[in-house]
Amino acid sequence: MRWLRALWVLPGLFALYAFLATVLAVTPGRVVQVDGTGSVEIRLVRSPIHYDFLLPLNDTTRTAFGFVTEDGVPLDHPAATWLLVGWGARDFYTVTGDYGDVSLRATVKGALGDASVLRFDAWGPLPDSFETRSLTMSEGQFEALIAAIRADLLRPDAPIPVPTAGLSETDAFYQAVDRFHLFRTCNTWISRKLRMAGIRMGVWTPLPWSIRLSYSLWQAPG
Repeated sequence: MRWLRALWVLPGLFALYAFLATVLAVTPGRVVQVDGTGSVEIRLVRSPIHYDFLLPLNDTTRTAFGFVTEDGVPLDHPAATWLLVGWGARDFYTVTGDYGDVSLRATVKGALGDASVLRFDAWGPLPDSFETRSLTMSEGQFEALIAAIRADLLRPDAPIPVPTAGLSETDAFYQAVDRFHLFRTCNTWISRKLRMAGIRMGVWTPLPWSIRLSYSLWQAPG
């Protein structure tokens, strides 16, 4: 029967996807050349299935993303030192709770194609035991990264918030450009934004494993 044959094909497709997610993670993608001096440290922070940026809260960050304070993100709180930024599928990413609360519909929609959103949250100092991946760039590269992220807002001049309870008490979501699907994931977004800022990463990094591999090859300290 056709559906039985399809069941046999699926494992092969998953294996091919994982293989390409590994090979292309160690294949360098095109990097935009960005000049600049100085030194800025950012972090990559991992959740169970994807990575987010942690950007230092400085004058550049607060100026570029100050609009989020209108929707409850406390950038000006005395304890706020980092801005978390992530990109993902609207239905899947904005679910309140943990991944067990995500519906099958949202999962399938995300895999096949869904509208995208950007998430912002303010974090305080990171505990010493908190695991992140550090990445140092020039001030020019940092400004290029900020510009690349802002360009992904659906309306950068007047960002459109997405009504949702959020994943924390202090985050906010905004409509973004591009559609999310299996071949354009939150993890490919991370590496694409880094390459646009002059940072070497793999050409296609759809899985957390892909980001870790690409980072370890080109960006790991030492």
